[in-house]
Amino acid sequence: MTIVAATERPVARGLLIAAAALTKFLPALLAFQFLGVRRGRSRYALTLVASLAGMLAWPLITSGPAQFVDSTFGYQLIQRGGGLQFSIWTYMPHVAIVARPVLAAVLVLLALSPMVRAPVPDVRQHAALAAALLIGAQLLLGYWFYSYLTWCYPLLIVAIIQAPSEQDPADATAYGAASATMRPWSTEPPSSS
Repeated sequence: MTIVAATERPVARGLLIAAAALTKFLPALLAFQFLGVRRGRSRYALTLVASLAGMLAWPLITSGPAQFVDSTFGYQLIQRGGGLQFSIWTYMPHVAIVARPVLAAVLVLLALSPMVRAPVPDVRQHAALAAALLIGAQLLLGYWFYSYLTWCYPLLIVAIIQAPSEQDPADATAYGAASATMRPWSTEPPSSS
């Protein structure tokens, strides 16, 4: 949620994405989403790489690269994530063989899409894409727990409830005209002024 609020500050965005990605791996997908923001892209990318390097330096130096990879990625992907316990794939292991790689490919394409499409100035759209990426990534998990919904819930709230940041005057006029003629709670006919 804080990451979406930091869309206007590239350095803060880079620091927050790096911290989130090192807390859990799934928010690393959001790093690609914010590469689509044109303003401050180089500052964001530089901050992201520098903060990841800075945060990973101590664990890599003290335990060594092999131990670090084994205790992080190895644990998540092989020991814990390799099974299908507590997952939708538990009940459909034969479907998981095909569906999980396809879902992963679609998720990567969705994560990369902001880099090839027009910039999105609206915080609501950033929140919606971030929520979609996190929900899609959670569908891939071999170990899933209902508390993981808290990862995407704040983003969904922002995407659904927050008012649009700017409204085009033409849209505002059309909306005003439509709302003036459609008053289901009123018993009086609309005025024709």
